[in-house]
This record gives sequence, structure tokens and C-alpha cells, in this order.
Amino acid sequence: MNTLQLLAFVRLYITYIFQVPVKYYVSTRFVQTKQMVRGLSSAAPSDFIECDSKPVRRNTGHHSKKRKSWFAVGRVTLSCIAVVSMFSLSAQTPRKDSGVDGLIKVEPLLIGQKLPEEFWKREYLVYNNGDTTRQTLEAYRGKLLVLDFWATWCAICLGQMKEKDGLFSRFPAEAKLIYVNPTQTKDTYTNIVKIQDRLAERSLSGKFQSIIEEDYLQQLFPNYIYPRYVWIGPRGDLIGLTLALSVTDGHIKDMLNLINPKDGKK
Repeated sequence: MNTLQLLAFVRLYITYIFQVPVKYYVSTRFVQTKQMVRGLSSAAPSDFIECDSKPVRRNTGHHSKKRKSWFAVGRVTLSCIAVVSMFSLSAQTPRKDSGVDGLIKVEPLLIGQKLPEEFWKREYLVYNNGDTTRQTLEAYRGKLLVLDFWATWCAICLGQMKEKDGLFSRFPAEAKLIYVNPTQTKDTYTNIVKIQDRLAERSLSGKFQSIIEEDYLQQLFPNYIYPRYVWIGPRGDLIGLTLALSVTDGHIKDMLNLINPKDGKK
């Protein structure tokens, strides 16, 4: 018997044990209420005593104690059921770091930290001129890799694509620019296909490629500004998070010289 089955059994057992006194309590309260109404309607004036101008029923102490005891039983019963239910729910609800699809917790990276191995081996959904494939980033390990976070509704993103493609085309063996459209943008495959012609025009090769519908990278590099550029060094560490103004020919050269000083100035 696993944990969920055990908790379900305990909850059912407790509910069964206490349902009899609870039912008795409810039925007793109903009968007592009916008797009290009848008694009040037929009671003689002598059945009441005056106290602070309020009628008080005689000999009510015994019934009051019974009512209090049954109230206590009801509270205990509801508390037990609530506790068992909470344990059961906590056991059935997957934790954020449990590995269940859609609930994997990814710790954001800081500048200087090394990327996890999953970053390279994970299969991303890649859009390629209307088609989609699953690919890893293993082919770009050891290069200066820049992730360009963009959205279909971001005019600046679309306006700078051709310029940025031109910059990175000057360093084909050393640097690579990869577009990333995360789930946070609310874009879908259908949205991207609608502007396929505009995207192709902004690509030097006439073919537009981008990682799409991506959540893992969004968690690894939290971002709320578009376009946003994530700089990853050849050693596999995060070396920068910048805006579009920092993606220049001179900046790329500086990064390459800083990373590979033995190669000399670019």
C-alpha cells in the first residue's frame, strides 16, 4: 500500500468512526429544537423567572452541558477530517521540484555561474520556416553563444533581427546568435507562422529559425524585457545579460578577446 492509499484509508476510517455521533448530534439537536418550541408555546408563566427583565428557562444547566459536549465532539470531528484531508492533498499535489511535467523548478543563473548540463542536452522545439524539429544546443558548445529573447508583438525585436544576423555572420566559427521565443510572450506556433514572410525577410539566409514555446530557458534566465540578450561563454558560463544597445561589433570582439586572449586582437 503506497502513501496515497494509506492516507485515503485513514481519512475514510476516521470519517466512518465519527459519522455516527455526528448524525446523532444533528438528529438530537433537531428533536430538542422541536421540543423547545413546543414547550415555549405551551409553557405557563410560572415556568419562567424574571432576571434583568429577560425570561430565563429553569433547569437548563443539564441541556447546556450536553450541547457543549456535542459541540466539542463536532469540532474534534471536523478538525480530524480536515487534517487528514490536508495530508492527503499534500501527498497528491506534486512539488515544484518533483520533476512532474510543467512543474520543474529551475534556479535562475547569476553572472559567472556555469550552465547546467541539461542546458546543452535538452531537446528544444525549433521553428524553421514553418517546420518544427527537436534539437539540442550541443553543436554550439565551446562558442560564444548569444540567446536573443524576442516576441512577435515586439517591434524592436523584429526591426533589429537583420542587423544582428549581420553582426554574427562575421564570426561564424566563434559566435552564434540563437532566437528564443519563450512561453511568457504568449506566442504560439500559429502566431509565428502568420508573420513568417516578415521573419524570412529579416534573415540573411532567407530562412528564419528560433526556439519556440520554451519555458526552461525563461526560468534559467528570467526576463521581462524584449529584446533581451543572454551571453554564454565558450567555457559554458553565463558572462552577460544585456539589451540591444550592447550587441555591437565592438562588443562581440571585446567578448571574444576577453575569452580567448591567446588569439590576439580581432
